[in-house]
Amino acid sequence: MEVADYYASVDIMAVVFDIDSETATGRPPTPNDYIAGLMKDHPQQFIGFGSVDPWKGQAAVKEAKRCAELGLKGLKFMPNMQQFFPNDERFYPSGRQRKASASSPSSTPARPASAPDAPVAAESS
Repeated sequence: MEVADYYASVDIMAVVFDIDSETATGRPPTPNDYIAGLMKDHPQQFIGFGSVDPWKGQAAVKEAKRCAELGLKGLKFMPNMQQFFPNDERFYPSGRQRKASASSPSSTPARPASAPDAPVAAESS
């Protein structure tokens, strides 16, 4: 029995997503198209969220917009796994992107992880 069939039999739903942490881990992400396909094939069982690697700069912005076009319901970030700080202004959307509608996912332009001023974790005292 497939997971979707089981979920239907017990009348539950799940949020499905992967974390694009390719820059930090070297692991290629599960394509957002795959997540969108699960949601499309099983709309009563799965709610899909996309993911973009914030270190991929304009490619991340473009992919975030594509996630909205795919019908994904939002974006999932995991700062500890993606090795970024959400309060780092380098990851803030531009003014033009902030004016995007609330129904579209946020995007995060950024620099590559190899940038000399990439954020680092604060040292513990």
